[in-house]
Amino acid sequence: MPRIRRYFRYFLPTVRSLALKEPRGSIRQIIYFIGLFQHLQDLKLLEDMFSYWQPEEQAEDSTLLPPFVPPLRGWLTLTHFKKAHFWKEMILLFGGIRFRYMRLFHVDRMRFLPGACAETLEVLVLDADDPNGEQPSLKGVQVLANDLAAWYSLREFDFSRNKSFRKLQVPATSIDWASSNGSPGTIAFLKHVFSTITPTTSLKIIVLYGDCNFPSVEYWHSQPPFRELLRAERAEEVSRQRWRFKVLREVRKVRDFQLELCASVSGAVGEGAVRILEEAIAEEEAKEAFCGLFSDPPVTYNPQRSRR
Repeated sequence: MPRIRRYFRYFLPTVRSLALKEPRGSIRQIIYFIGLFQHLQDLKLLEDMFSYWQPEEQAEDSTLLPPFVPPLRGWLTLTHFKKAHFWKEMILLFGGIRFRYMRLFHVDRMRFLPGACAETLEVLVLDADDPNGEQPSLKGVQVLANDLAAWYSLREFDFSRNKSFRKLQVPATSIDWASSNGSPGTIAFLKHVFSTITPTTSLKIIVLYGDCNFPSVEYWHSQPPFRELLRAERAEEVSRQRWRFKVLREVRKVRDFQLELCASVSGAVGEGAVRILEEAIAEEEAKEAFCGLFSDPPVTYNPQRSRR
C-alpha cells in the first residue's frame, strides 16, 4: 500500500478535491490514501444504496499511517455512507476533522459528524438527489428520497454544540411529505432540528427547488420543454406552495430564521412553476405571514437545459 504514492507523486501537492466512488479496501487503507494529498480541502465518499465495503481491516493495517494530515476545511459530501467507524479512525489519525460544509444523503449516525466539527461547521445540505448529480426516479424511490424523516431519525440531529452553524438547506419536496409510514413527518422533523440550534445563531434556511419539485416538468422524457402549465397543474402547484408555507410558519414558532428560496429548473414549465412560487410569496407577504422574512430577491433562479 505505501508504494501507491509513486503513482500520484505529481498530484500530491496540488490536489484540493477528492471524490471516491464505492472505495474498496480497509478503513485504514482508505484513510491512508486520503492522507497522501497534503493540501486536500474537499472530500466526497459516494456509495451505492446496495453496495457495501469489504469487512473489517486486517491486523497488519494497524501500522499503516497516513503520511500527511490534510486540512479538510471545505466540503464533505457523503451518499449512502454506512461506516461510522471510519470517522472515529480518521479523527484518531488526523487529530480531528474540520469541515465547514456538509452535503449528506442517507448517512448512518449523522449526529456524530456535526459534533465532530462542532467548532467549524457552518452549512448543512440534506439532499433529496444523489450528489453524483443523478436524479432518482420520479416514481417509487423519489418519494422515499424526499422524506427526510424516513432517511434520518430525530435523534441523529443535535446542533447544540455547533456555535458556527448558520445555514441549513433542504429540498422543497421534503416539505410535501405528510406523516406516514411511522415517520414523524416534516413538521415534527424540522421543529426538532431547529430546537437544537443555539438561539444566539443567526440562522438561514434554504429551500431548494429543482425539476423534481414540479411533477409537470418531465425532464427524463421527450416532452417538449416549451409547454406551459395547464390550468389543473397550475391549481395543484398553488395548493402545494400554500402547504409548504404553512409548514414553514409552524416551524418558525420553534426557531426564528431567514428564508431563502432557490430554483434550478429547466424549460418553460419549470419557469412557469417558479412564477407561481413568486406569486405565492407575494400573497404571503401581503398577509404579513412572514413579516418580511424572505430574502431579496425572494427567489434566486438558475435555469437549466431541459434533460432528455
